[in-house]
Amino acid sequence: MLAISVFAALLMGASGQQGTAAPSATASPMADIPEIGRTRAVTSPCVLLQELVAPSFAAAMHGDKQFAEASATFADYAVARVDATTLPTKVIKADGKQMATRLSTPDQETAKPESLLARLDIEFAGMQKDAARISAALADPRLSPDITDAAVQSERQGLEKVYEIDLARLSAMNMFLQKENLRLSKQRLAEDDCHAAGGDCDVNAPPIAAPSATAPRYDQPMLTFNAANDKRSMTGWTSAMASEVRNVENDAARAFLAVAENCRRSP
Repeated sequence: MLAISVFAALLMGASGQQGTAAPSATASPMADIPEIGRTRAVTSPCVLLQELVAPSFAAAMHGDKQFAEASATFADYAVARVDATTLPTKVIKADGKQMATRLSTPDQETAKPESLLARLDIEFAGMQKDAARISAALADPRLSPDITDAAVQSERQGLEKVYEIDLARLSAMNMFLQKENLRLSKQRLAEDDCHAAGGDCDVNAPPIAAPSATAPRYDQPMLTFNAANDKRSMTGWTSAMASEVRNVENDAARAFLAVAENCRRSP
Protein backbone atom coordinates (compact mmCIF):
# COMPACT_ATOMS: atom_id res chain seq x y z
CA MET A 1 0.00 0.00 0.00
CA LEU A 2 1.56 3.27 -1.15
CA ALA A 3 0.32 5.32 1.79
CA ILE A 4 1.99 2.99 4.28
CA SER A 5 5.26 3.13 2.33
CA VAL A 6 5.15 6.92 2.20
CA PHE A 7 4.29 7.04 5.89
CA ALA A 8 7.32 4.90 6.68
CA ALA A 9 9.48 7.20 4.57
CA LEU A 10 7.96 10.18 6.36
CA LEU A 11 8.97 8.83 9.73
CA MET A 12 12.47 7.89 8.55
CA GLY A 13 12.77 11.34 7.03
CA ALA A 14 11.67 12.80 10.32
CA SER A 15 14.37 10.88 12.15
CA GLY A 16 17.12 11.80 9.72
CA GLN A 17 18.49 8.26 10.05
CA GLN A 18 19.05 5.67 7.36
CA GLY A 19 18.28 2.03 7.97
CA THR A 20 16.10 2.75 11.01
CA ALA A 21 12.90 0.75 11.02
CA ALA A 22 9.87 3.00 10.94
CA PRO A 23 7.03 2.34 13.36
CA SER A 24 4.28 0.13 11.98
CA ALA A 25 1.39 2.02 10.42
CA THR A 26 -0.86 0.02 12.72
CA ALA A 27 1.10 0.94 15.85
CA SER A 28 -0.44 3.10 18.54
CA PRO A 29 -0.94 6.67 17.26
CA MET A 30 0.49 7.85 20.57
CA ALA A 31 3.86 6.14 19.99
CA ASP A 32 6.95 8.36 20.12
CA ILE A 33 7.66 10.04 16.80
CA PRO A 34 11.38 10.39 15.92
CA GLU A 35 13.04 13.79 16.00
CA ILE A 36 13.31 15.70 12.73
CA GLY A 37 16.81 16.22 11.44
CA ARG A 38 20.17 15.47 13.02
CA THR A 39 19.63 18.55 15.16
CA ARG A 40 16.04 18.99 16.24
CA ALA A 41 14.06 21.16 13.79
CA VAL A 42 11.98 23.63 15.74
CA THR A 43 10.05 25.41 12.99
CA SER A 44 6.29 25.17 13.35
CA PRO A 45 5.59 22.74 10.45
CA CYS A 46 8.27 20.34 11.70
CA VAL A 47 6.99 20.35 15.27
CA LEU A 48 3.43 19.83 14.04
CA LEU A 49 4.61 16.97 11.86
CA GLN A 50 5.90 15.20 14.94
CA GLU A 51 3.18 16.07 17.40
CA LEU A 52 0.00 16.12 15.30
CA VAL A 53 0.36 14.98 11.70
CA ALA A 54 2.26 11.72 12.05
CA PRO A 55 0.17 10.45 15.01
CA SER A 56 -3.02 11.37 13.13
CA PHE A 57 -1.85 9.58 10.01
CA ALA A 58 -1.03 6.53 12.11
CA ALA A 59 -4.59 6.68 13.47
CA ALA A 60 -5.92 6.75 9.90
CA MET A 61 -3.82 3.70 9.02
CA HIS A 62 -5.14 1.91 12.09
CA GLY A 63 -8.68 2.77 11.02
CA ASP A 64 -7.95 1.20 7.63
CA LYS A 65 -6.77 -1.98 9.35
CA GLN A 66 -10.00 -2.12 11.33
CA PHE A 67 -12.04 -1.50 8.18
CA ALA A 68 -10.27 -4.40 6.44
CA GLU A 69 -11.36 -6.64 9.30
CA ALA A 70 -14.88 -5.20 9.16
CA SER A 71 -15.02 -5.85 5.40
CA ALA A 72 -14.65 -9.58 6.00
CA THR A 73 -17.38 -9.40 8.64
CA PHE A 74 -19.67 -7.52 6.24
CA ALA A 75 -19.22 -10.29 3.66
CA ASP A 76 -20.03 -12.96 6.25
CA TYR A 77 -23.08 -10.99 7.33
CA ALA A 78 -24.40 -10.82 3.76
CA VAL A 79 -24.57 -14.64 3.76
CA ALA A 80 -25.78 -15.04 7.35
CA ARG A 81 -28.74 -12.68 6.89
CA VAL A 82 -29.99 -14.88 4.03
CA ASP A 83 -29.58 -18.08 6.03
CA ALA A 84 -31.46 -16.61 9.00
CA THR A 85 -34.33 -14.98 7.09
CA THR A 86 -37.77 -16.52 7.25
CA LEU A 87 -40.80 -15.91 5.06
CA PRO A 88 -44.44 -16.45 6.01
CA THR A 89 -46.40 -19.29 4.44
CA LYS A 90 -50.12 -20.00 4.15
CA VAL A 91 -49.78 -23.06 6.37
CA ILE A 92 -51.42 -22.68 9.78
CA LYS A 93 -49.97 -24.71 12.62
CA ALA A 94 -51.99 -26.52 15.28
CA ASP A 95 -51.57 -23.58 17.67
CA GLY A 96 -53.18 -21.29 15.11
CA LYS A 97 -49.96 -19.48 14.21
CA GLN A 98 -48.72 -19.13 10.67
CA MET A 99 -45.78 -21.34 9.71
CA ALA A 100 -42.64 -19.65 8.40
CA THR A 101 -39.96 -21.08 6.14
CA ARG A 102 -36.30 -20.20 5.72
CA LEU A 103 -34.90 -18.93 2.44
CA SER A 104 -32.03 -21.41 2.73
CA THR A 105 -30.71 -24.04 5.07
CA PRO A 106 -28.11 -22.45 7.38
CA ASP A 107 -24.74 -24.04 7.92
CA GLN A 108 -24.34 -25.11 11.53
CA GLU A 109 -21.02 -23.24 11.71
CA THR A 110 -22.35 -20.03 10.16
CA ALA A 111 -22.40 -17.16 12.66
CA LYS A 112 -25.78 -15.65 13.45
CA PRO A 113 -26.55 -12.21 11.98
CA GLU A 114 -26.94 -10.76 15.46
CA SER A 115 -23.42 -11.77 16.49
CA LEU A 116 -21.94 -10.45 13.25
CA LEU A 117 -23.74 -7.12 13.65
CA ALA A 118 -22.44 -6.91 17.22
CA ARG A 119 -18.92 -7.48 15.91
CA LEU A 120 -19.42 -4.80 13.25
CA ASP A 121 -20.65 -2.39 15.92
CA ILE A 122 -17.41 -2.94 17.84
CA GLU A 123 -15.27 -2.45 14.73
CA PHE A 124 -17.24 0.67 13.86
CA ALA A 125 -16.69 2.10 17.36
CA GLY A 126 -12.95 1.49 17.03
CA MET A 127 -12.85 3.35 13.73
CA GLN A 128 -14.73 6.24 15.34
CA LYS A 129 -12.00 6.51 17.98
CA ASP A 130 -9.33 6.72 15.27
CA ALA A 131 -11.29 9.44 13.47
CA ALA A 132 -11.64 11.32 16.77
CA ARG A 133 -7.85 11.46 17.07
CA ILE A 134 -7.65 13.18 13.68
CA SER A 135 -10.46 15.54 14.67
CA ALA A 136 -8.58 16.47 17.85
CA ALA A 137 -5.47 17.30 15.83
CA LEU A 138 -7.45 19.52 13.49
CA ALA A 139 -8.92 21.32 16.49
CA ASP A 140 -5.44 22.18 17.80
CA PRO A 141 -4.95 25.96 17.46
CA ARG A 142 -1.47 25.38 16.03
CA LEU A 143 -3.20 23.92 12.95
CA SER A 144 -5.74 26.71 12.72
CA PRO A 145 -6.88 27.70 9.19
CA ASP A 146 -5.83 31.24 10.14
CA ILE A 147 -2.13 30.28 10.25
CA THR A 148 -0.34 31.92 7.32
CA ASP A 149 2.53 29.42 7.04
CA ALA A 150 2.01 27.56 3.72
CA ALA A 151 3.56 24.34 5.07
CA VAL A 152 1.24 24.34 8.06
CA GLN A 153 -1.75 24.82 5.76
CA SER A 154 -0.53 21.95 3.60
CA GLU A 155 -0.50 19.75 6.70
CA ARG A 156 -3.95 20.91 7.72
CA GLN A 157 -5.45 20.41 4.28
CA GLY A 158 -4.01 16.90 4.06
CA LEU A 159 -5.47 15.95 7.44
CA GLU A 160 -8.81 17.55 6.57
CA LYS A 161 -9.12 15.42 3.44
CA VAL A 162 -8.20 12.25 5.32
CA TYR A 163 -10.70 13.10 8.06
CA GLU A 164 -13.45 13.91 5.57
CA ILE A 165 -13.10 10.65 3.67
CA ASP A 166 -13.01 8.74 6.97
CA LEU A 167 -16.27 10.42 8.01
CA ALA A 168 -17.88 9.54 4.68
CA ARG A 169 -16.93 5.87 5.16
CA LEU A 170 -18.17 5.90 8.75
CA SER A 171 -21.45 7.51 7.67
CA ALA A 172 -22.07 4.78 5.07
CA MET A 173 -21.26 2.06 7.62
CA ASN A 174 -23.48 3.68 10.22
CA MET A 175 -26.41 3.88 7.81
CA PHE A 176 -26.12 0.18 6.98
CA LEU A 177 -25.76 -0.89 10.61
CA GLN A 178 -28.73 1.22 11.71
CA LYS A 179 -30.89 -0.23 8.95
CA GLU A 180 -29.93 -3.84 9.65
CA ASN A 181 -30.28 -3.51 13.41
CA LEU A 182 -33.73 -2.07 12.83
CA ARG A 183 -34.65 -4.91 10.46
CA LEU A 184 -33.56 -7.56 12.96
CA SER A 185 -35.37 -5.77 15.78
CA LYS A 186 -38.61 -5.81 13.83
CA GLN A 187 -38.07 -9.45 12.91
CA ARG A 188 -37.52 -10.43 16.54
CA LEU A 189 -40.60 -8.52 17.63
CA ALA A 190 -42.70 -10.22 14.98
CA GLU A 191 -41.47 -13.64 16.01
CA ASP A 192 -42.42 -12.85 19.62
CA ASP A 193 -45.96 -11.92 18.57
CA CYS A 194 -45.56 -8.42 19.92
CA HIS A 195 -48.86 -7.30 18.47
CA ALA A 196 -50.73 -10.08 20.25
CA ALA A 197 -48.99 -9.11 23.46
CA GLY A 198 -50.02 -5.49 23.02
CA GLY A 199 -46.48 -4.30 22.24
CA ASP A 200 -45.44 -1.57 19.84
CA CYS A 201 -43.86 -3.17 16.77
CA ASP A 202 -43.23 0.11 14.95
CA VAL A 203 -39.50 0.44 15.68
CA ASN A 204 -37.95 3.65 14.38
CA ALA A 205 -34.23 4.01 13.74
CA PRO A 206 -32.52 7.04 15.34
CA PRO A 207 -31.66 9.83 12.92
CA ILE A 208 -28.37 9.55 11.05
CA ALA A 209 -26.25 12.68 10.64
CA ALA A 210 -25.72 13.56 6.99
CA PRO A 211 -22.13 13.95 5.75
CA SER A 212 -20.88 17.41 4.84
CA ALA A 213 -21.77 18.88 1.47
CA THR A 214 -18.25 18.31 0.15
CA ALA A 215 -17.86 14.76 1.47
CA PRO A 216 -18.16 11.75 -0.86
CA ARG A 217 -21.41 9.84 -0.64
CA TYR A 218 -21.51 6.07 -0.87
CA ASP A 219 -24.61 4.20 -1.98
CA GLN A 220 -25.73 1.30 0.16
CA PRO A 221 -25.04 -2.26 -1.09
CA MET A 222 -27.81 -3.90 -3.10
CA LEU A 223 -28.87 -7.02 -1.16
CA THR A 224 -31.48 -9.33 -2.71
CA PHE A 225 -31.47 -12.32 -0.32
CA ASN A 226 -29.34 -14.35 -2.70
CA ALA A 227 -26.30 -15.37 -0.68
CA ALA A 228 -23.75 -15.44 -3.53
CA ASN A 229 -24.96 -12.19 -5.10
CA ASP A 230 -25.24 -10.42 -1.76
CA LYS A 231 -21.72 -11.40 -0.71
CA ARG A 232 -20.41 -10.13 -4.05
CA SER A 233 -22.32 -6.85 -3.67
CA MET A 234 -21.07 -6.37 -0.12
CA THR A 235 -17.47 -7.06 -1.10
CA GLY A 236 -17.72 -4.58 -3.96
CA TRP A 237 -19.16 -1.96 -1.61
CA THR A 238 -16.39 -2.21 0.97
CA SER A 239 -13.67 -2.50 -1.70
CA ALA A 240 -14.85 0.70 -3.41
CA MET A 241 -14.72 2.63 -0.14
CA ALA A 242 -11.30 1.23 0.75
CA SER A 243 -9.93 2.21 -2.66
CA GLU A 244 -11.14 5.79 -2.45
CA VAL A 245 -9.88 6.20 1.11
CA ARG A 246 -6.50 4.82 0.03
CA ASN A 247 -6.25 7.32 -2.84
CA VAL A 248 -6.96 10.27 -0.52
CA GLU A 249 -4.45 9.00 2.04
CA ASN A 250 -1.79 8.56 -0.65
CA ASP A 251 -2.19 12.17 -1.77
CA ALA A 252 -2.03 13.41 1.82
CA ALA A 253 1.02 11.26 2.57
CA ARG A 254 2.91 12.78 -0.36
CA ALA A 255 2.19 16.28 0.99
CA PHE A 256 3.34 15.25 4.47
CA LEU A 257 6.49 13.69 3.05
CA ALA A 258 7.37 16.96 1.29
CA VAL A 259 7.17 18.76 4.63
CA ALA A 260 9.30 16.06 6.28
CA GLU A 261 11.99 16.39 3.62
CA ASN A 262 12.15 20.15 4.12
CA CYS A 263 12.44 19.59 7.87
CA ARG A 264 15.31 17.18 7.38
CA ARG A 265 17.17 19.83 5.42
CA SER A 266 16.58 22.40 8.15
CA PRO A 267 19.67 23.34 10.17
